[in-house]
Amino acid sequence: MQKELQEQLFENYPLIFRNKDKPQSQSLLYCGLCVENGWYHLIDQLCGFLQFHHDHNGYPQAIASQVKQKFGVLRFYTKFEDGDRSDRPESYLLGAVHFAEHLSARICELCGAMGAETGLWAVKGYVTTLCLQCRKGQIFEDQPVNSNILKPPGGWKKKDRHLYEEYPLIFKDRSRPMTETCMCWGICTGEGWFDLIDQLCGWLQSQTDKNAYSQVVAEQVKEKFGELCFYVRYEGESEKDIEYLEGAIDFAGNFSGRICEQCGRPGTQTDTGGWIKTLCNECRGKK
Repeated sequence: MQKELQEQLFENYPLIFRNKDKPQSQSLLYCGLCVENGWYHLIDQLCGFLQFHHDHNGYPQAIASQVKQKFGVLRFYTKFEDGDRSDRPESYLLGAVHFAEHLSARICELCGAMGAETGLWAVKGYVTTLCLQCRKGQIFEDQPVNSNILKPPGGWKKKDRHLYEEYPLIFKDRSRPMTETCMCWGICTGEGWFDLIDQLCGWLQSQTDKNAYSQVVAEQVKEKFGELCFYVRYEGESEKDIEYLEGAIDFAGNFSGRICEQCGRPGTQTDTGGWIKTLCNECRGKK
């Protein structure tokens, strides 16, 4: 990561990166943040999320031990302090960290673009995460490392249907009447958030299937004030795993405020005539 961007993160989150000046024998942060610039927004949003919940909601203080890329995925190693004095479990924060790491596999390391055509590629023996545009001019030694680099279904209705078919347990309420659920309206967001929702649902369902966590059931999915609102209920009794899953859901909503609703590239929240939207520079200029 460029020194200017790295120093900005260190300045904004001094408690999270308090070990940055320690020698190599005491901290792996001595070499800085070992990632490309495209993940700056993801790391910035994650750190802001962690620090906000410590400062305002009584969660433990997160302290970064190492931040790097490994096999094309972000690794954000952390420990937590003040856990014995906090009335909130660290599992909520861990859910956000682990989902951010999972999400990085669909965010281009070079430009920050997000989408279903962004994925892991082997470049000169090094596994990296790139979008279509940034892959041009690269020398590939192999085919894509994963099989998830697929062209997304065209049109939001087809993407809706893809999510319903891939995650039937999460969207099992979609056929119920309006008097019983808001899912009757479908997924009310721009297409640029399709991959964020897809990755969130995939991560949530994998936690349930692998770890016997509570089943997440979507009650409403929409945009509100330029951010994703993913309202759910849980079918299960474990409070601890609900905190873990809730951390990931809340971070997804928080991070959506940095993703263009129309195209999935990095964006900012903008007032578009009384309606707050998250748009990139290019989509903001379109009528």
